[in-house]
Amino acid sequence: MKTVISIVVPVYNVEKYLEQCLESIVKQTVPFDEVILVNDGSTDNSQKICERYVSKYGFFKLINQENKGPSAARNEGIEYAVGNYIMFVDADDYLRLDTVRILKEHLLELQYDAIFFDADIVFADNCSYVINENEYDRKDIQINNKIMKGIEYFDKCYPKNYVASACMAIYKRQLIEKEKIRFPEGMFYEDTYFSFVFTIKAECVKYISERLYQRRYRNESTMTSMYSPKKFKDHVKIGLLLWDEIVKNQEVWLSNYKELIVNFINDYFSMLIDKFQLCKKYEDRSDKEWMCCFRNIEERYLLIANKLCSKYESWDIVLLNKILHNLHFLYLQEINIDKEYIYGIILKIVEKQKIIYLDMLKGLSLNEKSLTVGIYGTGNHTEGLLAIFEKLIGKVACNLVFIDSSLDNERYRCRKIINYKKINRDFDLIIISSFLYEQEMINNVRSIDSRIPIYRFYENLKGDIFSDYKIFLECCGYETDIE
Repeated sequence: MKTVISIVVPVYNVEKYLEQCLESIVKQTVPFDEVILVNDGSTDNSQKICERYVSKYGFFKLINQENKGPSAARNEGIEYAVGNYIMFVDADDYLRLDTVRILKEHLLELQYDAIFFDADIVFADNCSYVINENEYDRKDIQINNKIMKGIEYFDKCYPKNYVASACMAIYKRQLIEKEKIRFPEGMFYEDTYFSFVFTIKAECVKYISERLYQRRYRNESTMTSMYSPKKFKDHVKIGLLLWDEIVKNQEVWLSNYKELIVNFINDYFSMLIDKFQLCKKYEDRSDKEWMCCFRNIEERYLLIANKLCSKYESWDIVLLNKILHNLHFLYLQEINIDKEYIYGIILKIVEKQKIIYLDMLKGLSLNEKSLTVGIYGTGNHTEGLLAIFEKLIGKVACNLVFIDSSLDNERYRCRKIINYKKINRDFDLIIISSFLYEQEMINNVRSIDSRIPIYRFYENLKGDIFSDYKIFLECCGYETDIE
């Protein structure tokens, strides 16, 4: 089948960047088959720029509509598109000039439901937003050119390497139409819904580690602007839509990916808790709806947790921590939910966590007086590690030395810190105490002496299990502390 690619460009007051975007489309080494510009009620010169390109290039089309937002503009573009594949580009971003050539070459092999790719980050002048320049580079996840189901791709990427941007993929239009997938209109975070729903429904996708998309960060964009009650409400609404899809489709794919989806639900609710606390700091007293929205999703989360979390005893410590933190937050809220039910689940989760932590910590030798043990790390992770050890096992009795990548000859918890370059054979064991920097620390130790035994926590875990430790310790005392 011939590959025909339509690209949809929502346009709203972006005259400063629009020509660069459209030039990147026009100058492709292999041309797009159709370019649909949707002018979303621009009040600057954007419409005139669009009209100029439409008059010059026969494969450009222009749709003018009153201002309805980017979701409505994209949805309008989907309705008009004739290609069997659709892409989206934001009008302040642009594409690498060989994008179409690369995608069409891959689509010659197989008519994938989607091909996912990466992006470069481009900072506009005076942009103050802070982000890792490799945020959208996922080549290290070892799935380059692999063919898989969409849910498998999601599993491989989530959470660290999953990107919700709808612009970093090409989509088969047949699947969009079959499943009636559209962008939720009038809301922020519309990409989160579209990308997730399309991905979990796709039967055959591919990821290529090519940075085809050029994403611009600028101070005045939706992405970088200040958080607000409006954004919070939209986060809640998108969450409810996502959870509806999950519940609706649970029998189809939750049998093999249940833990993944429960992780996703709990992460989303954890994010909402953080954003809820943020909104409370600058509460807009003229807008109380955001508070009501959160009350609704609290109750909905508990219903879904009750439905999907029935076998939490078999889950790893990372997921148990997430569920515990969310339930602990709910327990403390003044809402009309069954507190005794939440309390009962909290106690069961904490007992399971104790078993897992004990199994991990008993091999650390921290209570053996004759041994010299190094803990590599002097941050919250180590604070949590030692606090949980002392709670479940007892006081540290070994000759304990703290190790750091940059510090030297300083003190931490009344003990000596040495730089990793001073590691020697006096150590009976070195515990790597970091989630983010575990592999870097392991490499540092081995570069000095590969014979020293190393204990690591995160070979098979996808999240930090010690840094946010205070709720676990608090809940350990719930049997006596909660009335």
